[in-house]
Amino acid sequence: MDRRGWIYSAAVLAILSTGSVYYIIQEDKNVKRRKHAKAAERHALRQLLEINNDRLAIDKDIEKASQLTSETDKKQREYLLAKTNEMLLRLLERLDAIHPQSAILGELHRDQPATDYESSLMEGIKHKKKRLIKKIESDFARVDQLTKRVQ
Repeated sequence: MDRRGWIYSAAVLAILSTGSVYYIIQEDKNVKRRKHAKAAERHALRQLLEINNDRLAIDKDIEKASQLTSETDKKQREYLLAKTNEMLLRLLERLDAIHPQSAILGELHRDQPATDYESSLMEGIKHKKKRLIKKIESDFARVDQLTKRVQ
């Protein structure tokens, strides 16, 4: 092989190695981004689980208020209903603070479009958040119904 062949071979080798390094770096960035998104999803789901557990505790108070029937228990029932109404409002405020897009993308990737993986994580959080909102709204309806029965 003459000198020109060696130069072409070295150039091709340099281009291939540069391409390989670029691919490895990009893949590493994507893996880190997916790990960040998954950790953010776990955090958001943990918050939703805490809110749901609090909702279940409030649901027990609603049940307790519905079982109080005598006139002597009227004050306690009114107090329980007012307390549960306030606590349900606080749960809705906590739910409102959870934003799936900012939770998953965070501050790091706000300027970049979401990947398909990140979009699916955001949709899952949105779906669970909507279900929880519907459950809280049904609890509000039960509290309103019990309040009307007291009056």
